[in-house]
Amino acid sequence: MRLATLLLLIVCNRIQATLPQYYVHTFCWSPDGEKMLYVREIADSTTITDELYIINTDGSENKLLVKDAFAPAGSADGKKIAYCKNVNDQYDIFIAGADGSNAKQITNNVYDDIEPSFSPDGK
Repeated sequence: MRLATLLLLIVCNRIQATLPQYYVHTFCWSPDGEKMLYVREIADSTTITDELYIINTDGSENKLLVKDAFAPAGSADGKKIAYCKNVNDQYDIFIAGADGSNAKQITNNVYDDIEPSFSPDGK
């Protein structure tokens, strides 16, 4: 088993141990390997809500970054994140600082825009 896979399993277990009533998915490592973005899904009988979190790989400092967001991506320099968010029943892409601040909507059209990513130079 690769070390990255083993680390992912350990972090997932730590997240799941603290949040047993939630489903966690869609993980994205920081460039330095010290943090991980992930989506926490909360479901009840009528709604599903996704929230974007960041956690240290040792399991500490689990922090909510963005509500109603999914499909996280991190820039190569670790300074920005991209994610999808439902705006008026339309999925659009946003970019924010690595801490979730200064969010800016990047797309706004009649199509669903999902699965954001950064190029290797961070643009």
